[in-house]
Amino acid sequence: MTGKTCLVTGANSGIGKETAIGLARMGARVLLVCRNQKKGEDARADIERETGSSRLDLLIADMSSFGSVRALAAQVRQRYSRLDVLINNAGAAVPSRTLSADGIEMTVAGNYLGAALLTFLLLDLLKSSAPSRIVNVSSAAPLYPPAAVNSAYGTSKAALNQMTRHLAAELEGTGVTANVMHPGSLKTEMWADMKRRIADAGAGGEGHADWIDMVERTGGDSTDRAIELVLELLGEEGAETNGRFCWPAGIVEEPLPSW
Repeated sequence: MTGKTCLVTGANSGIGKETAIGLARMGARVLLVCRNQKKGEDARADIERETGSSRLDLLIADMSSFGSVRALAAQVRQRYSRLDVLINNAGAAVPSRTLSADGIEMTVAGNYLGAALLTFLLLDLLKSSAPSRIVNVSSAAPLYPPAAVNSAYGTSKAALNQMTRHLAAELEGTGVTANVMHPGSLKTEMWADMKRRIADAGAGGEGHADWIDMVERTGGDSTDRAIELVLELLGEEGAETNGRFCWPAGIVEEPLPSW
């Protein structure tokens, strides 16, 4: 990855931060997109300390705001002559119905619309830097029956999955690939929040309590394997993988429901 420029949204924690660490160790310039300045600066310091890399640029953006995403894309196009990797990782499951600055349900705005807008605004730069990669960090949540506790989250991820499939088809022959990566059932801050919401929902959380219990009992899937999968998609072996739903168990060749 030496000499390559990689952008990671939601880079201050979780999968985003660990992916940024992996890319920095491989010699890439990593653009760390974070919503909060202080958290972003702390994350950059952590990554620099852990990897020894000084090729870490902090960019501040709220992925649920169209104006903020447009400003981010403009900044990237102005400051950088190439973009080899775009990882749309930023995501959230907002606990109650909240509207974004643009009047859109917050979870859908941040998880799907912001990622889609950023991708389309940076497509020309990605194409001119080909071979390049787009990896959208998604979820298997759309594969399960919707429930009150995660309907917006599942909808946002189903939309991201479908957008990725169609984008991949449009990108055939350009040298740019687009794939979805489901990191598995990870014991993260989002999982802990979902656990509280399912407990509060009572009957409304049916169908998801078993998943919560499984992650609690087993500790969940390996974050390391999820990071390995992202890096595999960015390597030479990922050059022929396009328009796929990938997770630690492997690459799904045939479309799944909501994929």
